[in-house]
Amino acid sequence: MIVMILSVSIVTGFQSEIRKKVVGFGSHVQITNGAYNLSYESSPMYRDQPFLSELGKLEQVRHIQSYAIKPGIIRSNKKNQESNGKSSNVRDIQGIIVKGVDSNYDWSFIESRLEKGSIIPCYSNHVRNDSIIISRYIANKLGLKLFDPASTFFIKESGPKERKFTISGIYNTGLEDFDKQFLFADIGQIQELNLWGIESSLKMSPKCTNGGMFIEAKGFSEHKHLLYSWNNQAFTDQSGIVIYPTRDTVIQVVIGGFTKEEYGTAPSQIVEPDTSYLSIRIDSDAEDCLCSGEENELEYQGVNDSTLIYHFKNGTITTVFSSTPGTRAQYVGGFEVLLHDFQHVQEASKLIQGEMLGMFTVSTIDELHSSIFGWLEMLDANVYVIIVLMLIVAIINMTTALLILILERSNMIGVLKAMGAVNWGVQKIFLINGSILTIKGLLIGNGIALLVILLQNQFGFIKLDQSTYFLEEVPMYFTPGGVVLLNAFTLIVCTLVLLIPTLFVTRITPIKAIRFD
Repeated sequence: MIVMILSVSIVTGFQSEIRKKVVGFGSHVQITNGAYNLSYESSPMYRDQPFLSELGKLEQVRHIQSYAIKPGIIRSNKKNQESNGKSSNVRDIQGIIVKGVDSNYDWSFIESRLEKGSIIPCYSNHVRNDSIIISRYIANKLGLKLFDPASTFFIKESGPKERKFTISGIYNTGLEDFDKQFLFADIGQIQELNLWGIESSLKMSPKCTNGGMFIEAKGFSEHKHLLYSWNNQAFTDQSGIVIYPTRDTVIQVVIGGFTKEEYGTAPSQIVEPDTSYLSIRIDSDAEDCLCSGEENELEYQGVNDSTLIYHFKNGTITTVFSSTPGTRAQYVGGFEVLLHDFQHVQEASKLIQGEMLGMFTVSTIDELHSSIFGWLEMLDANVYVIIVLMLIVAIINMTTALLILILERSNMIGVLKAMGAVNWGVQKIFLINGSILTIKGLLIGNGIALLVILLQNQFGFIKLDQSTYFLEEVPMYFTPGGVVLLNAFTLIVCTLVLLIPTLFVTRITPIKAIRFD
């Protein structure tokens, strides 16, 4: 019983702890725009999805959070030392996966594994935060410490893009495959790096065009087919206009991402548009446009990031740029769905897929990390083998003990039969004695096993190599239902098997037993 109870509790605890760690990195169910691939590059999807409110009503769902991931390279701050004592320009690097999260992210798992710093980043949807949380593995390998600056590089079409972060926390989960890859950052960093959504700008050219002022609009987006709506007019591919203002005015442009026109089909909008404004204030007594007669490039000066002053022969023009926050924050890489219980993963996945209507990909955590969960399932087979072996040992011991007891009491059996006792009455005597021995063994085994579980959970005196087993100490979970079921099954099996040696009672005759004495 000691071996069987400890085997069940250890495997149950081990599976539960590993699942918690894996789920802590990736939730129970993930919803993404496209199949999960080895590039670890998120595809954008609109943040305000109509299905989110419906998912929140499911009783299995505990929390829903948005996220995005992007691969990159993080570099050490210290230069390598050569054998002659001089430092070289070569620095250690580590390939990483940046997981971008926002203010809605559930930090409970990472916070419980935090070794240094704190979960202080307040990631919002509008203000970009440069704080990151890295693992102890990455920190040790690259010589990074708390509050150190960290240079991270991302591959883009135009070449590597560097971002400088500040380390605000260091965690350690023991899952080396995850610890050596994942760092946590503001999702706004990934939104900006990937140019999701659109950010628009307006600027007046410092050179007059055909006697008028050329206003140029730019849209910064990963989407290449952008259309422009000037002053609430229809969308066109015209990225600039010429105006001839004689009084103060405001220019508005709306930039949106559209599909290309094919086979006579009108373009349809697929990227949320962004709106910009350019306020033009004229300081001049001239009645005509100030660009009239201007041929040379204009002199201008910047007052701040949004205000420029242009100098003409007959006066000045001040332009003030303003815009909405852009639509970057309206796109995420996917949604993570946390459940109340891991056992509901498959059931919840089917319900979530029903809400998706095939629009997005729904992946469970055991599908994304099939090798780990396949390994955990194999542990169940080990428990079954151990339980079967222990039962066989118990059966052999009990039947042998009872058989010896019957042989030693053959004279008593003969006397009882001579006095009129029937076979079944004599068998019940030995069955009761065997059952009492079994119950005593169960009670002693349960007591010792539960004491070991209690001491291990309290003091953790049985240690493990975390690099091999992902845990620092042996986890032992006490499940009352499992222990009761194991005891009941053992008692029933042993009692039934004890019927076999009692059959020898039927073969003992009174005359032979008494003569033998």
